[in-house]
Amino acid sequence: MNTLTTVASAFVYNMLEGARAKGFDVSRVLLDSGISPQALGQERSRVTFDQLARLKLSLIKLLGDEYIGLLETPQPSGAFKLCCYCAINAETIGESLRLFAQFANLQKSGLVHEVSVGGGASRYGVRRRPAALVRNNYVIEYILLTVHRMHCWMANKRLALVGVNLDFARPEYASEYRYVFYGAPVKFDASDSSIMFRDDDLALPNTRTIDELKAFLLSTPITLLHETIDSHDMSARVRRRLQQELVTNYRLPDFNSSAAYFRLHPQTLRRRLKRDGTSFKQIKLEVRRDLAINLINSGEHSVEEIADRLDYSEPAAFIRAFKNWLGMTPLAYRKLHE
Repeated sequence: MNTLTTVASAFVYNMLEGARAKGFDVSRVLLDSGISPQALGQERSRVTFDQLARLKLSLIKLLGDEYIGLLETPQPSGAFKLCCYCAINAETIGESLRLFAQFANLQKSGLVHEVSVGGGASRYGVRRRPAALVRNNYVIEYILLTVHRMHCWMANKRLALVGVNLDFARPEYASEYRYVFYGAPVKFDASDSSIMFRDDDLALPNTRTIDELKAFLLSTPITLLHETIDSHDMSARVRRRLQQELVTNYRLPDFNSSAAYFRLHPQTLRRRLKRDGTSFKQIKLEVRRDLAINLINSGEHSVEEIADRLDYSEPAAFIRAFKNWLGMTPLAYRKLHE
């Protein structure tokens, strides 16, 4: 996720469940994180990356638990930091994965962390203990995301995931996993939850030093929600270019000019985007939608100015698009945040 990405509000609801169970006023936590409880209640609501990151930090501080109240045993603030200081001594990515699993299993959290190597797809898995309290699936998703992105950073390379297994039913927001797991194929209703790496990647060296780790940890968990290593996937490259053109020049390149920019035949670009599970039209929609939400939340621009910045021919076209995205007009959305 880059800083302009938005995510479905279902993630926020799941993040809040631990605080709700402990009797905290989640409306107050949302407001402190810049999220309108009224907007969150809308059927198609979304939150920005910055809002999600602030909420995560607020919940950790409120609950004193890096698992934000979603597992039976809290993970005290600083536990992830200690795990990273242990793993930074690993020589290879595979060795670091094993250290991560060993450290996690010391906490008796209700989850069993496992690493298996070989067979073409090495695996980092998370299995629920029988009768263990796991309030919802967000904590499973976040653990796997954290393990993957931390090791991408350590290898200084995007580690391609061969696949992702999740031990729960396909949720309504399953399309969001394209960003969570960098486009890897996701299987639901699996026997456990796991991410699968290429065997060769586990032999890659840990390229980071302890001084680099100190800098990296200064802004966690924000750095983990963000993409720790720039993606070279075609869909991510197209998204970055469209976003940059909108932010800088208020224009949205068309498909053919984008293919020319990447020195690809249009059919080749279309095929590569399809392989990433998306299309140019879908990326264009998401870039406009996410930037629109960020601009409205800032409160610095009129609807007319935003329409112009998003390369719409007229404000009415932007208003119609926004209603299709979120089920309300831009002004109605803005009022929910006032």
